[in-house]
Amino acid sequence: MGTGTAEVFKCKWGETAKLTQSNYHQWRPDMELFLGAKEALLIVIEAEEYPEEGDDTEVSSWNKRIAKAAAMINSACHMSVKPYIRHITDARKMWKILAEKFDTAATRAGRCSLLPQFHALRPATSAKSPFGVTEYSTSLPSIVTGWKALNRQFLTKP
Repeated sequence: MGTGTAEVFKCKWGETAKLTQSNYHQWRPDMELFLGAKEALLIVIEAEEYPEEGDDTEVSSWNKRIAKAAAMINSACHMSVKPYIRHITDARKMWKILAEKFDTAATRAGRCSLLPQFHALRPATSAKSPFGVTEYSTSLPSIVTGWKALNRQFLTKP
């Protein structure tokens, strides 16, 4: 499946494929970089708390950063994913919901998507095949990451 411009999220720090049912592990690290550049990542992952009410400048900055983060997260989701976060304006809640729904190790759909992705990565065996060794070697790490996460999930279950 090709990635048209409607399927790509672009910002001044780069671009990434919009979040779909099957690309969370590629999308999340890119979004973490973009949110970090916007000074909003620590808010989104709840490592930065709401500032004390007495400091209006910090409160205003925090409110702007979380609003921009929510807009970025929403814009970086494919239309098929947006129903999960529709009517949510808190970037922290959006981030959690998307992780719960699409983190490969945490969802059945994500686990089921790993095997076809892995098989689709077979390198070309003839010159006619469009999928070569370079594409294979750059795509394989994301699938391996998903398998490792899946393995950790099963190893830590009682």
